[in-house]
Amino acid sequence: KASWGLSTAYQASVTGHSPWSPGEKDAQPLTVPDVQAVESLARYREAFSTEGIRALAMIPLALDSGVFGKMVLYYSETHQPSDDELEIAQAIAAHVNLATQHKRAELARLRSEQRLQAILNNSASVIFLKDPEGNYQLVNRRFEELFHIAPDQVVGRTDYDFFPVETARQFRENDLAVLTAGKPLAIEEHVRQDDGL
Repeated sequence: KASWGLSTAYQASVTGHSPWSPGEKDAQPLTVPDVQAVESLARYREAFSTEGIRALAMIPLALDSGVFGKMVLYYSETHQPSDDELEIAQAIAAHVNLATQHKRAELARLRSEQRLQAILNNSASVIFLKDPEGNYQLVNRRFEELFHIAPDQVVGRTDYDFFPVETARQFRENDLAVLTAGKPLAIEEHVRQDDGL
């Protein structure tokens, strides 16, 4: 939600108004050359007059799932927007659509990561993920409990940063064996902890 040059009172008065239903497909821009001449907008006439609005153009904001909002251009005089004006407005709307799509995808990714981390953190097993170079990408709470290393101190580092050289070397050899095999392997690893090996 953003605006320029509109009072908060006006914005509140038109919030929720849209010529399109949420999710509507194939919505097209709508132009109103004179807002005082359109009966369906009669209830907004006073607000238009107070705000100095005489004409407007509405551009739908939409994703694959359909309309999710609108962009409105306001004019202080009666006005029929040209094709060029509408084309520019639609280009701006396309950028808003793209930014919204990226933001929604990012939020979905974050929710997915949070769910995964919650599942991993409630496991009694040590769970971690490393990249092919051996850098930790993710660890669970059990890893932190056993090795007394906070997850944010682990990510991006290798076993050589936390374990004795011989232990880290053995871990790396096991990682390489898994990478070489290209399939799941069961390998028993040993590491010294507070209560022994």
